[in-house]
Amino acid sequence: MGRLGFITDLSEEDFRFAADEGLVVEYNVNDETIDGFLAKEETISRYEQEYGVAFSAIGRFGRDRISDDPAVRNREEASAIALMEWCARHRVPTFVCGAGPAAGRSMEECARRAVDVFGRLVEVGRRLGVRVAVYNCDWGNCVDRPSMWEKVHGALPGLGIKYDPSHAIYGGRDYLAEAAAWGHRFVHFHAKDSLPVGGKRFTDPPAGMGVTAWGPLLALLYHHGYWGDIIIEPHAEPWVRTLRYPGIRIARRTLEPFLIDAGTTDPAGKGGGRA
Repeated sequence: MGRLGFITDLSEEDFRFAADEGLVVEYNVNDETIDGFLAKEETISRYEQEYGVAFSAIGRFGRDRISDDPAVRNREEASAIALMEWCARHRVPTFVCGAGPAAGRSMEECARRAVDVFGRLVEVGRRLGVRVAVYNCDWGNCVDRPSMWEKVHGALPGLGIKYDPSHAIYGGRDYLAEAAAWGHRFVHFHAKDSLPVGGKRFTDPPAGMGVTAWGPLLALLYHHGYWGDIIIEPHAEPWVRTLRYPGIRIARRTLEPFLIDAGTTDPAGKGGGRA
């Protein structure tokens, strides 16, 4: 695999922790606008240099890129491009985003709009040297599962997938089957566990404390030649606050036995799946 990391809150404490643990970081810009994030660029650059910590990805979740309103579509595309340019300046390999909600549209119409939107972003990414990956969560995103990947990714060979097994688990789908069929398009990966109780979602503990079969799942990634990063995602109490760093360490101990050259980049220079 590539590097191991976690989702940061951009605090200096997080950069210090990442440096001490030898981890990379990801940040998701989920405020209504990206202005606040862009205003922190000088501070973030200082942390990157002072602590020697690299970014694995920048994400933006829950945005309606296929809206009926052209003003919304244009605003979201401009924000995505600005974030991709930020990625290029900071040598961040991956930009993660979604399409937008179905909002009563047919899946065919959602796919048509998504191909149009992502096609332009992939072209921008090709010029900037930044991969575009669609997340597999349904938060403001209709391109979250194989039936939609067939339509959208099938039309866009340069578009990747950011995969997180928890979304398949809670969606009643087979995450191992999804990874077996689509792992060749994975370019980024989130690691959090899932703990359903009585057939319902109960909590999302660190990797190793839920039902996910991490060994078989990572074996499938190796099968597909994945050499992207694995990003630990603290996602539920108490793991997002009082036990955040201990939870990241638990996840790391779970994942590291399966990682080849953990903490380094791909010696072959692939830096991700084959998308």
